[in-house]
Amino acid sequence: MSDLATSARPFLSTKLNPPMTTATQVPRQAIGDLVRKSSSFKLILVHAPAGFGKTTAMAQCRESLAQNNIDTTWLTLDAADNDASRFLACMAAAVAGITGERGNAQEPVAADSSRAPADLALDIMERLSARQAPFALFLDEFETVQEPTVLQLVREILDNLPRNGQLVIGSRSVPDLGLGRMRVRGHLLEIDAAQLRFSLTETTEFLTQRRLLALPEDDLTRLQDKTEGWIAALWLASVALERRDERSAFISSFSGSNETVADYLAEDVLAHQSPHIQDFLLRTSILRHLTPPLCDALLPGIHGSEILRQLEEANLFLTPIEGQEQAYRYHSLFAGFLRAQA
Repeated sequence: MSDLATSARPFLSTKLNPPMTTATQVPRQAIGDLVRKSSSFKLILVHAPAGFGKTTAMAQCRESLAQNNIDTTWLTLDAADNDASRFLACMAAAVAGITGERGNAQEPVAADSSRAPADLALDIMERLSARQAPFALFLDEFETVQEPTVLQLVREILDNLPRNGQLVIGSRSVPDLGLGRMRVRGHLLEIDAAQLRFSLTETTEFLTQRRLLALPEDDLTRLQDKTEGWIAALWLASVALERRDERSAFISSFSGSNETVADYLAEDVLAHQSPHIQDFLLRTSILRHLTPPLCDALLPGIHGSEILRQLEEANLFLTPIEGQEQAYRYHSLFAGFLRAQA
């Protein structure tokens, strides 16, 4: 076994295993049905802001596919996978899970560090092409991969997938994988925040059946409206509601400045942005709607159209306003958080 494969071994037990389902999870039946019916798509891209349940939905889809005799394998990516050789070593181990070459997660198929990444990628593609049965390869937390060489390798793997193979990618941002070409060819299925957010029915099931909170219908509707089905916020609200007697009053005051919501957004969202983007987010949080002219007037010289495009691709809680070209709004809780920070 190569030194590279040996160095990757401590990570593989977690990287190759999807998260376990729990009793508090709401089955995402509609998403699961959509994925099961989408075997003709080469790429299923699940992209949304932090806390929208991407990983949970993907794990449930993987279980559903496996129950329908579709071979599946899972790889959770991280920043270290921007190294092409390490990425390919982990991919080789993941692919071995559906080609029958891996005995267990502690004994990955070695990636020969003396071979060029292109040759290693070709070997992975050949092993996938040899598969006769349908399969799906899940890549989670894809937003951590930014290295052009690694992205090009993923494009090549996508281009060379056999008819019966699929790549399912979960990402906070829209990856640079030539998606425009895939859309035109009918090879891409996108599942975004609009489909991932909880409906009122799912919110009610989560709070009353999974979290066992006795809430009247009016409170459930108000919490749905405030969170806009954002799953992380609903979870944080449910934890707080367990400790409160005056639940209706808490729901009425629930906002982006709530301590637990603010801590989550500060640590898991705002802290990961560049100082330039942080400044833009804080300054534009006073706007009810965001358009390039408004942003340019508020912050001269910032090229509002380009920054809004970047925020939309990064899924930074920016929602297009239907019927208005290049007009957006922030998620209500995110806007409240930003105004409190500013």
